[in-house]
Amino acid sequence: MTALNGKNMKNQLEIPPNEQENVFRVLVKHTPGAIALFDRNMCYMAYSDRWIMDYSLEQADLTGKSHYDVFPELPETWKQEHERCLAGEVIRHEQEMFPRADGTTDWVKRELHPWRCASGEIRGLIMFAEVITDRVQAENRLRESEERYRSVFEHTGTATVIIEEDTTIALANSQFEKLSGYRREKIEGKMKWTEFVVPEDLVRMKAYHDQRRKETGKAPNEYEFRFRDRSGSVKHIFNQVARIPETTKSIASLLDVTTLKEAQQALRDSEEQYRLVVDNANDVIVLAQEKKIIFVNKKAEEVTGFLRHELLNRSFSDFIHPKDREALLERHQKRLAGEDLPLRNVVRGINRAGQTFWIEISTILTEWKGTPATLNFVRDITSQKKLE
Repeated sequence: MTALNGKNMKNQLEIPPNEQENVFRVLVKHTPGAIALFDRNMCYMAYSDRWIMDYSLEQADLTGKSHYDVFPELPETWKQEHERCLAGEVIRHEQEMFPRADGTTDWVKRELHPWRCASGEIRGLIMFAEVITDRVQAENRLRESEERYRSVFEHTGTATVIIEEDTTIALANSQFEKLSGYRREKIEGKMKWTEFVVPEDLVRMKAYHDQRRKETGKAPNEYEFRFRDRSGSVKHIFNQVARIPETTKSIASLLDVTTLKEAQQALRDSEEQYRLVVDNANDVIVLAQEKKIIFVNKKAEEVTGFLRHELLNRSFSDFIHPKDREALLERHQKRLAGEDLPLRNVVRGINRAGQTFWIEISTILTEWKGTPATLNFVRDITSQKKLE
């Protein structure tokens, strides 16, 4: 095949004048975008298949028809723009609302360009009008979703942060500001969560952070650690953390449990003091429920000869002399029924060796785990009885 010289190439590409209009119409018709050519009266001269499809005009032949008859719902501002374009102005809109005659709303991207004849006179305009309704609606849904997410993130009620793989805090809510003492603009993208952890807990937590990204499900999602705020105060934190799916980020929710921890410690201290008082009491202390012993102090071992674990869950009447047992049980039932009886009772007890000794029992009604019970203070009065 011989190469064409420049002159021959030009001759090959020239379109005869009588065919130029047909070629132009074919070109416009098959343009992939929504495009239409109008004369100065805004009547259609040519249009693309995409124009027909985007505006649901499949049954219409638009050639020669007025654009305003095809779209009677066009806003007056658009008609004014057509006049400006026919006067020579190029007009562009990246996103514009288009209320339709059927009550629906489309979104369009529009461009208007004047077209001129060989003499330079403006003979009409070319309109590029892409329907972008699906894209705009998708963007709106995404924006609404992000707004809902941000609202939830901001109002979770606990300090919450989103953490990058390199431990940088990407986002922090207002509760984290309060917890840390820093403004979020000082935190987000600048500070790492490791800066808030006391050294004794840092190695463990960094191991969790790395493991969470290497082996799914291996690192715990809930644990406690100690948090140091801007002032240097240490707070006890219950932390819940999880990977954000399909990312290397994680989200952490931090609950300040310092007050609870202090209360628990105070309770433990109080309980320890209580145990010291109870175990060093001179009287036997017995908590009984449904005729069974559920607690005794150390003094009971000395008086009865039984170890504490041997006394638990046995009937307290087992340690009362048979001749006094029935009367004591009867008084016990009456007291549980609400009768007003003397606080103290003197009966005979039996120790492990089978020996009889005299005891004075002072009984108080109470509750244990929501069920009626009796708190009994038992004193060995054998020596006193012998003197009598």
